[in-house]
Amino acid sequence: SSGINAEYGACGAGNYTDGVACEGCPMGSFSDSDSAPASCDLCPIGQFANSTGLTSCYPCEPGTYGNETGMPACRMCGKGSYNNQTAATGCQQCPVGTYQVELGQNFCFACPRG
Repeated sequence: SSGINAEYGACGAGNYTDGVACEGCPMGSFSDSDSAPASCDLCPIGQFANSTGLTSCYPCEPGTYGNETGMPACRMCGKGSYNNQTAATGCQQCPVGTYQVELGQNFCFACPRG
């Protein structure tokens, strides 16, 4: 508990109130309201919140994705897939003739000739 008094309903953005005290929004959620909401909003898909008390969520970086709301971290693309966009909700399989052996990548390698 932050110990901030929730009187007058002014907890500040990044927080919510249980009616008595202000609390920071938990990981995976945010609040951009100064009016002391009763709960925080979950981060939308493609975004994450990796700490408490945030006023917005961060977009997933290329090579990662967010396929659920309320994620505290984005997931890495698996081997054989990639994602080269920000705030992605999934990864693409490497096209025919390309490959990727690492996790969390934003490109695929061309297969050697032969």
